[in-house]
Amino acid sequence: MTQRCGWLISLLFAVSCLYSCQKSADQDEFAKEPKVELDLDAIRKRGYLTVLIDNNSVSYFIYKGRPMGYEYELLKRLARDLNVELKIKLIAGIEQAIDLLNKGEGDILAFPLTITQERTQYMAFTDAPLTPIRCWFKKASQLAHATSTVD
Repeated sequence: MTQRCGWLISLLFAVSCLYSCQKSADQDEFAKEPKVELDLDAIRKRGYLTVLIDNNSVSYFIYKGRPMGYEYELLKRLARDLNVELKIKLIAGIEQAIDLLNKGEGDILAFPLTITQERTQYMAFTDAPLTPIRCWFKKASQLAHATSTVD
């Protein structure tokens, strides 16, 4: 009898585990198009700007208990100019960021992204605040063989 109860409990546990692994109807696939339309006036009325941002050494980080970062400073100025509160939502990857943005869980994505044809299908880009500059470094021994700055 005890062995039978053990098997029954194991079977129920296995079935419940398999059932919980199934995707429920309310879990959406990757959002490729915006599901929420919110303009600047609506954000101002709401009173806050939700930013999806990556925790890295440039965009956003906490140093000695204070939030810092290049994009964070730009976003603070934007929120101040719009007269709204700034809400930060940390994300962990490009796919998650695009998905959350298109699901309406953020208003702005502050993430160091390159603009690709595929990504332009999922979101709109602004002009880059900084233009990347490519630099190549050579050893001093190699400089004698260089014919131009592009070499």
